[in-house]
Amino acid sequence: MTQEVRRPLSPGERWYWIAEQIAPLNVIVRVHLTGRIPDGLLERAAANLAAEHPLLRVAISANADGTNPVFAPALRSIPVRMVRGDDTEWESRVDHELTTSMDWRSGPLVRIVDVVSGARQEEHDLVLTVSHIIADATAALSLLRRLVEHADGRLEIVECPHEAGSTRWTTSTYPPSTSMAGSSRSPTARRCRPPRPGCLSPRPTGCPATSTAVSRP
Repeated sequence: MTQEVRRPLSPGERWYWIAEQIAPLNVIVRVHLTGRIPDGLLERAAANLAAEHPLLRVAISANADGTNPVFAPALRSIPVRMVRGDDTEWESRVDHELTTSMDWRSGPLVRIVDVVSGARQEEHDLVLTVSHIIADATAALSLLRRLVEHADGRLEIVECPHEAGSTRWTTSTYPPSTSMAGSSRSPTARRCRPPRPGCLSPRPTGCPATSTAVSRP
C-alpha cells in the first residue's frame, strides 16, 4: 500500500473544498457490465484501487473556524452499495449522486454504487462518484477502468456500436484466480498500462473511453 497522505490542502484543493460546502462538487463516471459479479468482488477491487491511490483513503480535518484544512486518513474504506432497478435506474442514481455531498470529515472522498437490473440480475451499471477536491473527470474515468481491472481480470472490454462513445464490459471465460491484482490474463491489463501507484493519472493512451462521465461545475 502506498504511503498515507497527511498534508495541508493545496490552494486549488482548498478552493474546491470551500465550494463543496456550498453545493456538492462531485464527478460521476459510469460503465455498463454484463454478467454475474461474485459477492465481495467489487469490495475487494475497491480496496485494491484505494491501496494504489492514497487520495482515495483520505478525509479532511480543519479548525473549528474552517482554517487550516488538511488531509488525514479516512475512517472507513470505499463504500460499495448495491441497488436494484430497471435499465434506466442508473440515470436516477447519477442524479442522486450529483446532488449528494461527500462526508469529507470522515471520508473517503469516493463511493461506488452497483445498479443491478435485467431478468437474471446480470446487468450492472457501476457508478463511481469522486469529489472534485481530489479528481477531475479524466482521472475518474481512469479510476473506473482500474477498478474493473482489479476485478481479477475476469472482465473484458467490448465496444458497443449501438451506444456511441460508450464501452461495455462483459464477463470473460477466464477461470477464477487467487490473486486480485496484476493478473496477466486480463486483456485490459496487457493493452493498457496501469497508472503509477499513488497518482490519479489520466487514462492510458490507446485505451477506449468508458461510457459516461458527468460533473457539475
